[in-house]
Amino acid sequence: MAGKSAKTRNDYRSRILGVSRCVASGIDAPVKAPALGYRSVRPGYSRQEEAQIRRVAMRQRRELRRRQMCAIVAMTMGAGLAPADLRTLFVRCIIDHGDGGIEIKVTNGDDARTAWVRRDYETLMRMGIEGMSPNDLVIGEKVDRRNITTGILDRADAFDGPELDASRMRSTWLTWALCQPIP
Repeated sequence: MAGKSAKTRNDYRSRILGVSRCVASGIDAPVKAPALGYRSVRPGYSRQEEAQIRRVAMRQRRELRRRQMCAIVAMTMGAGLAPADLRTLFVRCIIDHGDGGIEIKVTNGDDARTAWVRRDYETLMRMGIEGMSPNDLVIGEKVDRRNITTGILDRADAFDGPELDASRMRSTWLTWALCQPIP
């Protein structure tokens, strides 16, 4: 099975262990092996790196890239959305309440929820959806695409700062949320 992916090996291992526990359910039953392919949580960005990333997003030379970068940064670092949540996010799901904040309604099946954009990222969110129709996807044109943030972040105008990674951006929001006095 050396030529198979980690997911395929995990699937086979899980099925074989399940069958072996049914056959030998006594004290000699095989021990459950840990799953392969564990992805550790990536560390978030520092406050200084956050400020650099916000500046980079707003200063992209091409209008489309600037809009997309602002939206990605606002939704991941500002609202804590995972990159997978951005696939099916339409502009109509983003509700600007002016001074009351910006609300994002995520509609991903069982993972549906409402997220609010942090104050520091509201300007970026407004720049990210400026001039778009309510029926437009915030990022891209197709709902069924994969790795939607990677290409955009990789093509960002070069700068001397941290590597841009949407998962790290979300980790930054998670760290911020853990430090807030939220009940």
